[in-house]
Amino acid sequence: MSNPDVLLRPTDGRAQQPPTASSAAVRSAARHRSAGWLFVAPALVLAIAVMYVPLGYALYLSMQGKKAAGGLRITQVFVGLDNYLGSLTD
Repeated sequence: MSNPDVLLRPTDGRAQQPPTASSAAVRSAARHRSAGWLFVAPALVLAIAVMYVPLGYALYLSMQGKKAAGGLRITQVFVGLDNYLGSLTD
């Protein structure tokens, strides 16, 4: 019976290199990944808009105060963290 290591060695004494992926295969894999992101991107944008836009607007409104500006006209004035400080001291 023959030694299996002998069969794996090349005849000229050089070490064999493992097979590498062709550039076409690499481009095809990259194209599939980018296509996946193109399908997912609209859903991500919508999810971010639905979650974070109202949160940001609520934060903006929580830092506003109302001030009477003559008659029935009421304007909003930026008060910063005063609303939060007022609720903590009550």
